[in-house]
Amino acid sequence: MARREKLRDPSRRRFLERAGAASLAGFGFPSFVPASALGGARGTGPNDRIGVALIGSGPQGQGVMRGFLVEETARVVAVCDAKADQRQAAREIVDAHYRDRSCASHADFREVLARPDVDAVIVATPDHWHALMAIAAVRAGKDVYLEKPMGLRVAEDQALRAAVRETGR
Repeated sequence: MARREKLRDPSRRRFLERAGAASLAGFGFPSFVPASALGGARGTGPNDRIGVALIGSGPQGQGVMRGFLVEETARVVAVCDAKADQRQAAREIVDAHYRDRSCASHADFREVLARPDVDAVIVATPDHWHALMAIAAVRAGKDVYLEKPMGLRVAEDQALRAAVRETGR
């Protein structure tokens, strides 16, 4: 079952959590596994985190990205911008927040869409790129947070809506 479907079905999750806890109680469990690795009381488990990438890391994109940084169920894994200085600034924000250097940096948005660890993208590029990048993202199997406007022409908006309906993203 896809990770996205697991997140949407709380009754299934509750069942699995209870069944897992019951089986672990019966067999014991090694004490060297941190609770956060299992989604215990200290945090969300790694398999339940949504990998997020920022495409368009100017001031608007960085502002939206900061909203995702504080979400425990999301992790910003990559930033993308054609401008190296903006891309670097966004990456530094992410690395400082997570206190590591795991955030990837890309100049080409297609590299971001090809990453298997990216589940969703934030598209905060100049307006004339919105529809094109959002269509490419949903066709790559990614969910999209899109800054307005969707596109500059009605035909772009209709193409994006059709792609969203086709892919279920």
